[in-house]
Amino acid sequence: MSRKLKLLIAEDHQILRIGLRLLMTEWNDVELVGEASTGYEAIEIASETHPDLVIMDLGMPLLDGIEACKVIKKDHPQTKVIVLTSHTDSRDISAALSAGATGYCLKDVDSDRLKTAIQSVASGDVWLDSRVAAQIMSTKVKPSDPIQPNTTPSKPAGSEPVQPSSVPEIEADVLSPRELEVLALLVEGLSNKKIAERLFISPDTVKTHIRHIMEKLAAADRTDAAVKAVRNKLV
Repeated sequence: MSRKLKLLIAEDHQILRIGLRLLMTEWNDVELVGEASTGYEAIEIASETHPDLVIMDLGMPLLDGIEACKVIKKDHPQTKVIVLTSHTDSRDISAALSAGATGYCLKDVDSDRLKTAIQSVASGDVWLDSRVAAQIMSTKVKPSDPIQPNTTPSKPAGSEPVQPSSVPEIEADVLSPRELEVLALLVEGLSNKKIAERLFISPDTVKTHIRHIMEKLAAADRTDAAVKAVRNKLV
């Protein structure tokens, strides 16, 4: 049997924490190792439990989620962080990704997509809500640029955030019909396995399609491909 994913919830609203806790009890492959209501608590519990993944709210008291994420990623580089928030401001998105988060979900996400996000980030992928990707591109903000009021954007040492490259406008006919189907599901945040199940093809075939999509779109990675799809209205 594979080891369960150790997960920490950092959220200051008790009702939402309870809802997430109940949701986790339904997932056999997840072990909830702690709950925090402030950024400081999240850092302390992470040091005690060494979670595989933290679900992090941004607007917590005493120490916000972005600062807590920075500390946790510095102390525990292998721990993944997914932001779960209602914040859609491009500055918050950019700051969270620059702090080391590799997932960004909005709080109206349904349970299936949240689980997909958790599985994707835990396996090493980056997962952005499609609306977040659209927001990034609509404001022409790169996730690699931490933007704060009255400061010059800079890239934290040692971080390797997603960097969607700038390319000329892309026409939909550059991709095959099947590639467009795969791309649409990729934008939704589905994992390779879920895409394969949805399209009744093998995960290896999905990987091949995604590789071709990335080549044709000159995309740096999956998230870059999704962002370009949104920017160029390919899906």
